[in-house]
Amino acid sequence: MPVYLMNEGDFDIPAGWQDKTVTALVFPEYAASSDASLTVTRDPAAKQSPSLPAYVDKQLIDMARTCSNFDLVRREDVMLHGAQAQSIEYTWRRPDGKYVRQLQLVTLTSTRDALMFTGTALVDDYPRYQDVLKRAILSFRFR
Repeated sequence: MPVYLMNEGDFDIPAGWQDKTVTALVFPEYAASSDASLTVTRDPAAKQSPSLPAYVDKQLIDMARTCSNFDLVRREDVMLHGAQAQSIEYTWRRPDGKYVRQLQLVTLTSTRDALMFTGTALVDDYPRYQDVLKRAILSFRFR
């Protein structure tokens, strides 16, 4: 049985189960609604792409199709703890009508799953959180 690791500990999971963990952090703590958030998600479908840029291309096409008023602001190659990564910034309109700006960094794990870090804030609030979100994401270290 594979071992599943998490911050608080680990446990055995049955063979064939897939990690679809979403880690979500919000600011300010204990608030009814958050001003900014940072999420970490995994996508095993990246294994089907020939490269990280090809995987990000597909994700951008999907977001342009499904996210209302999607606008790509920036895309660049970066390094994350010695690993190739791509950083993308974009805006879109949520279903509640509010516009958000997101900073997303995508890299591949040793098993070629995509690991995505997404920082989010309302467009008007984004300049206040941009640096702290970027610093938090770039502080990630693989085990």
